[in-house]
Amino acid sequence: MANTRKTILTLHRWLGLGSGLVVFIVSITGCLYAFQEEIFDAVHQDVLYVAQPQQQALPMSVLYEKAQEALGPEYPITAAITHKDPVKTWSFEALKEDHEALTYFGQHVYFQTAYLNPYTGEVAGVMDSKYEFFELVKYLHWSLWLSTEVGQPIVGVSTLIFLVMLISGLVLWWPGSKSKKAFKQRFTVKWGAKFKRLNYDLHNVPGFYISMISAIVALTGLVMAFRWVLALVYFMASGGETAETPPVKLEAPVVQTASTPLDEVFTSSRSLYPEAATIGLFGAAQDSLVLAYVKVQDDVYYESHNLLYERATGKPLTAQHHEDRNAGEKLLYMNYDIHVGAILGMPGKILAFLASLVCSSLPVTGFLIWYGKRGKQKKHPRVAAPARVSA
Repeated sequence: MANTRKTILTLHRWLGLGSGLVVFIVSITGCLYAFQEEIFDAVHQDVLYVAQPQQQALPMSVLYEKAQEALGPEYPITAAITHKDPVKTWSFEALKEDHEALTYFGQHVYFQTAYLNPYTGEVAGVMDSKYEFFELVKYLHWSLWLSTEVGQPIVGVSTLIFLVMLISGLVLWWPGSKSKKAFKQRFTVKWGAKFKRLNYDLHNVPGFYISMISAIVALTGLVMAFRWVLALVYFMASGGETAETPPVKLEAPVVQTASTPLDEVFTSSRSLYPEAATIGLFGAAQDSLVLAYVKVQDDVYYESHNLLYERATGKPLTAQHHEDRNAGEKLLYMNYDIHVGAILGMPGKILAFLASLVCSSLPVTGFLIWYGKRGKQKKHPRVAAPARVSA
């Protein structure tokens, strides 16, 4: 038993030293990103909200044209995000990516966003979203500012190692002694102790309390990092199905607005889901199709619908409605909301924040434990016994 525990400790130590820096970066950025929406809204109220909301928004084609003028012809619009909430501005994004680049900064050639008052067409502001703080935090978390193809596997492997370390850490946390004192020490931090003992407790005790939440966050991260994990989760949740439910023909009214097909796409989508919190239209001007992404609630993504239209005519083609998805698809659409804690609302975000904060501390306290023992071994080297001198 002692040998097994020693082997687990060695594995835990060296896996931690090998992945500690990446785990720290991913955890601390996850912690920073936990309240991204709330902080972003508070900081950018001047561009995100309308002072005097009105009853009727301008046609989508008019707003699209005004947004394109604000962005400039060098930044063609690729997405428009609209809101049911009458006090919110609508955003128009221009994103160009180079998938051959090795870093985030090269992969995102540009990412510009224009915010418009939907009632007057007035431009509330234009933002360089490529360098926006939370966008940088997100991609540091996602791929360490490397391209997705390069950085994501590094983050994914480190997350997988972290899961192994969570399990091995729980084994090491379990007290070898069955005494009540030994159990109590595992559940409490001895705040008045010397630094070495305090650091040891801060590594073990908080790590135990957040282990279950951290495991869920890590597992949902692996779903996004590795296609084989995604396929496995889908297979298990859907009861053995291996392919997504095919889209159905979209039975949506084509409302003749006497204007452009883009107006008809938006009007048709809104008429299908009049209470939806957000409707995003995705597709560059040169694309033949427009995807209308309908998000029922503002705070979560899992309850959503994908509607596909022909750009030239506004004709509805196919749709994937939330209610028609199987259990595997619904779980995968819920994955991000679980990952960031939004599935439980504000309490879930707080839990995700605390778990990420503790996880970011584990590589630091673990390194200090290792370094302290290493220093002790150097300080007290073994001294060989003196050789006998024959007379």
